Amino acid sequence: MGVLSGAQLLICPELLAMLGIVCAVGVVYVVARDGTGWKTRVTPILAAMPWALMSVVVVAGYLLFWAFAGSGHVSGPPQPVQSLQSFRTDLLAPVVPTMNQALLPKSLLTTAGHFDAGDFTENDGYLGVGLIAWVIIVAVRYRRSKVVLYSALAAASALVLSFGPRLTIYGTATDVPLPEAWLARFPVLQSFVPSRFAEIAALFVAISGSVGAEHFVRGLRTHPAIGRRLGDMGMVLLAGVALALPFPQLALVTKAPQWPRGLYGALDRIPRGDVVLAYPYPSDPYTEAMSWQAQGGFRFKLLGGYMDVQGPHHTGQENPLGLAPVQVQGFLMYSLYGHPMDYPVPPPRYDLAAGLCTFVRRYHVGALVYWRTGAHPERVRQLFERDFGRPRVSVSHGAFAVWRTTPGTCAGG
Repeated sequence: MGVLSGAQLLICPELLAMLGIVCAVGVVYVVARDGTGWKTRVTPILAAMPWALMSVVVVAGYLLFWAFAGSGHVSGPPQPVQSLQSFRTDLLAPVVPTMNQALLPKSLLTTAGHFDAGDFTENDGYLGVGLIAWVIIVAVRYRRSKVVLYSALAAASALVLSFGPRLTIYGTATDVPLPEAWLARFPVLQSFVPSRFAEIAALFVAISGSVGAEHFVRGLRTHPAIGRRLGDMGMVLLAGVALALPFPQLALVTKAPQWPRGLYGALDRIPRGDVVLAYPYPSDPYTEAMSWQAQGGFRFKLLGGYMDVQGPHHTGQENPLGLAPVQVQGFLMYSLYGHPMDYPVPPPRYDLAAGLCTFVRRYHVGALVYWRTGAHPERVRQLFERDFGRPRVSVSHGAFAVWRTTPGTCAGG
């Protein structure tokens, strides 16, 4: 168990911590229900705990050191607590499917869009009416099974924690306080995204529902006729699903990124190890340049990025701090969004051409990369051409271009 916990720590420390909290709540259930009998269950766990902790340290000790004391670690929550707490499961989310489901009535897309601050990637709360009903039925019917009952209670606890500090109904936060608000007061736990507790709820729903199904199947042995009928119905249902999946409208479809033709060939012209200044400037949600870097095997370095770094007020922030002259980043972000974003916009009299030259020289930028996207991409291209002339490589009628920035070639100074 210690080795598995260490492996989970390497994958996602947040989910491991959330699982630990829900399991602690489960221990409270055991103590409350079993009275003094809980000691016989908990004592072996406590005896094995030191060995498990040693295994965690061996597997993930370096990660723990890096997270809390390593160079460049974030002190405090990775983002402002108020921002993290905004991603919480809506009361309707467990029964309203999202675009993550293969089958979804279009009429429900708008409803699901109100959940988790409109971020469908954080909307993990959907379980389905049928699955919820099944877990409730087996939890009541087979309540003498501790696995079924305690897993159902753990799932309910995790789901309540995923609701965040206040109950939200159809995207509107109410004044009803919830237990997760208490967790957000603690230094490490305040880094949680509440909606991700729903993933722990799904885990325990699977345990309770599957073990309950096993008890149900065993019970059918005393009623063979009913068992045969249910078996026939199940086979018909499975056959229907198997026949439906091949249809295009039901299959899961993946698409390649719609990059301009010849993009990767143009990037291959950048010498290995060069520092690249890209437009769109790498940030959330414009992470295209990070994808290009990954597809190219990280053969070039990249300024910017979507990451958590130390910010002001003892919290982290999503995007790196500004690099002087910060007006260059401000100009790139303004050209991308059409309004100021993350970095200050250059004042009207600021010499942006000279600023770009200083930026390129100071940070040893070897190449400029341009993709025609955003609010004002033509302004970026004009700036790049003003300082470095025509691009070294241009594809798709100028939709994507690469400039080399050799020393002494910047016209702006």
